[in-house]
Amino acid sequence: QISEADLCGLCKTTPSAENCANCPFNSDESPPAFDDRSDAKGPEPECVTTGVMPDGTRLVFSGLERTGGIITYDISNPSEPVLQDFLNVRNWKTAPEDTTTFADPFYNLNDGPESLIFISADESPIGTPMLAAATPLAGRLTLYRIVQGERRTTDGSCSSTATCPYISVEQGGTGAALSISLCEITTDPATRASLGCATTGDTDAPTPAPVIGVTSPPTPSP
Repeated sequence: QISEADLCGLCKTTPSAENCANCPFNSDESPPAFDDRSDAKGPEPECVTTGVMPDGTRLVFSGLERTGGIITYDISNPSEPVLQDFLNVRNWKTAPEDTTTFADPFYNLNDGPESLIFISADESPIGTPMLAAATPLAGRLTLYRIVQGERRTTDGSCSSTATCPYISVEQGGTGAALSISLCEITTDPATRASLGCATTGDTDAPTPAPVIGVTSPPTPSP
C-alpha cells in the first residue's frame, strides 16, 4: 500500500473524485495530483544500475524521477525477472499544515532520484551491499542498505509530515527511523571493532532506518 495511511485504498475499492483526491498514482506533486502523469511518461524511470549480492544474486535498480521511489528486480535469470522491492522515501504532504508550516522542499524528502550507484559488500564501509541515490530536487545523497528479509507492507512513503519517520520530532515528524547507530548496520568485524561495537551485536536496537529489501522468490505451486 502507498504510505502508512494507504492513500489509494479507498480509490481502489470505491473510486470517486473525493476518494482518489489524495491517491498519488502517477503523481509527481505533493500533495498528490491523481493520475497527472499517465499522458506524460508516467513515473518516468530516470536511472538504472545493476549489482551482484554476496550470494551471486544479480539485481537491477531503477529510480523513478516523477513519482519517486526505487524499484528492485532479481535478474539472475534475465528472461524471468522477479520483483523484489519498491521503496519510496517521500512525503506526500496530505495534511493542511503541509502546505503552510511544512511547505519547504526539505519536507519532500527523496523526491526524484536521478542517479544510482551500487556499492558491493567488499567496497561497502559497513560490510553490507548498499545503493547510493542522488535526488537533486531535494539536494540529497542517500545510502540505502540492501538486505534480505520479509516483503514490506507499504512503499515506505509518508502521508504527511506529522506521520513521517524520516523527519525528526523537532522538525515536525516522528523521527522513528532516525534513532539508529552504526553498530546496528555494520556487519564487517574489523569495522565493528573500530567503532567499539558489541561483539555479538546490540540487542537494544532502535527502530532501523528503511532499507531496500531482497526477498526470496515464492516456491512455485506443484
